[in-house]
Amino acid sequence: MALLSVEQLSVHAEKEEGDIRLLKSVSLELEKNEWTALMGPSGCGKTTLANAVMGFLKADTFCDYGTVTFDGIVNVPKQFGLDFLGSDPFENIRGKRMAYVMQNVREAFDPTDRIGAQIAELYEEDGFFEKRKKVNDFLERAQVKDPKKVSRSSPLEVSPGELQKIMIMAALEKDPELIILDEPFSALDPLSREQMTDELKKHEGMSVLLITHEPRTAKRLCQSILFMDEGTVSEKYSTAEVSEEEMISRMEL
Repeated sequence: MALLSVEQLSVHAEKEEGDIRLLKSVSLELEKNEWTALMGPSGCGKTTLANAVMGFLKADTFCDYGTVTFDGIVNVPKQFGLDFLGSDPFENIRGKRMAYVMQNVREAFDPTDRIGAQIAELYEEDGFFEKRKKVNDFLERAQVKDPKKVSRSSPLEVSPGELQKIMIMAALEKDPELIILDEPFSALDPLSREQMTDELKKHEGMSVLLITHEPRTAKRLCQSILFMDEGTVSEKYSTAEVSEEEMISRMEL
């Protein structure tokens, strides 16, 4: 059985100009320990698909039909936090067994609270001094510049690259079985990319869905690739059989 299975997922958004179809009967599977790249032109639905899988649909976005199944647990995506629409089957696994690094990394942080205080939420069962030590250790492992200063800063005072490293490390902290990465290296320099890639590879057995516009990154990190266009997803290909030139052409459709 696949670790992640998306079946006939259809999603639309209600806009002033009318309803917009974002996902059109999308189906895909991701096996355990499989790294798959998801590629396609901007606006084709990649981030919407990631949000739907995690159960993070935006307020004006609705699932018409279809399901997302993680390790046998079935969910019908809805707007995150709307508990009155029914139970949330992913409530106890989201952020633990399945993790997400958003494309707009600032959306993942509370702009009114210090970075250190937000990282400390990962260690809610620990006491004050143990939390402080773990936060310091966390920032050291994330290899941010001046960890003490970052810990005392608000997200608005920290560069996007530093936030990306913190977000990746936070997503990995609970040793998830699945991580969805939406353009996770876009603000990182080459050395930081290698550092974060090494951190990802330490988690043996983890499945990865990597949304990227970078053919070289897809070929280097992933065994398989899915192309997306106008809300639909292609069959799965081996990255070894698809050239970088073809990837570029599929993103320019």
